[in-house]
Amino acid sequence: MIFHYINRSKDEYVKSLYRVFQQNQEITDKLRTLVSKKIYTKSDFSTEDNRWLTDYPEGYVFTVGEEVYIDIYFNACPLLVVRTRDVLEATIETVDRILENSLSEYHLHHNQARPVRLYTENKIVLITDGNYGITKYIVTYLRNPKDLGSNLKEEYTELPEITHQEIVDAAVRLYLSEAASTKQSDNSDN
Repeated sequence: MIFHYINRSKDEYVKSLYRVFQQNQEITDKLRTLVSKKIYTKSDFSTEDNRWLTDYPEGYVFTVGEEVYIDIYFNACPLLVVRTRDVLEATIETVDRILENSLSEYHLHHNQARPVRLYTENKIVLITDGNYGITKYIVTYLRNPKDLGSNLKEEYTELPEITHQEIVDAAVRLYLSEAASTKQSDNSDN
């Protein structure tokens, strides 16, 4: 039972640390073991019109960085490989405005373009203007740490040792909070 609280606390702990991930070196060091990179190639995507869809990396929690390589369809210089440092981030609320803007950087211009990236509930979607495709997409992300399980026979090395006491303290606070809440609801039922 306690492992349920420890695992929940671990997940909440990582999420709270991410909020200041790049601002604080100590926190960066605590999360460094959870930074992963996934390289997607053309074959990892399914396409619907100008939308390139792929699954999230395993254990994905937050994006730390992205890089995209594009393939220009009607390229006068076939040896030209275009790498875009990043994407245009969009939400469901902003994607239409970006796509309708004729000056948006997602339009191919002088062999340069930045695809629009939209996160949906279960897919990463890259959107192009139809004049280029995606050849490679690299996402650097913070992954979810592995659960401790319910039997600690081995040392937990998923997070640095310096974080272990903080996670246990958070688990104790969570347990006490839920136990007090349960006790209050039991008392109000009587």
